[in-house]
Amino acid sequence: MVQAQTEPYNGSFIDYFSPMTSVTGLLKSLLPLYDWRDEPSIIVKNVKRDEIIEYLKQNYEFIDPATIKVFLFDNPFLIDILLEAIGKIDSLFGVGAKKVLELFTDSEEGFEELFIVIKTDFPVPEARRRFNNLIDAWFLDVIDKTQGLLNITTETR
Repeated sequence: MVQAQTEPYNGSFIDYFSPMTSVTGLLKSLLPLYDWRDEPSIIVKNVKRDEIIEYLKQNYEFIDPATIKVFLFDNPFLIDILLEAIGKIDSLFGVGAKKVLELFTDSEEGFEELFIVIKTDFPVPEARRRFNNLIDAWFLDVIDKTQGLLNITTETR
């Protein structure tokens, strides 16, 4: 059983292998009285890394789940960003927008980059406007934290 405390924690998810784990907005469904959007992060005790991945899978469609899981275990600093992105995307695109994680690999260059693909029913001009708002209001603030390993794009359905 996951025990959560709603006290602010200014760490990052990089220590998620330890018993005391910082997770931005993690398991919001277990904290119905806690407005997870207002706090930078919460302390969650005894959360296993597979539980974190399962939580992400509830909010994102994983293209090639095994590969993405390994990538996230190798780059745990991305998990806080992915968790934070859920609320940011939902607030601009609505909860009906499909969020997809896809890992792009350039084997010639030896480079991997994880993409958040937002699939929306908005017409292209409106989707572009909302996407630009997401970039300006949030992603530009976290882009340095991604270390060039996470990008975001949108597609209309």
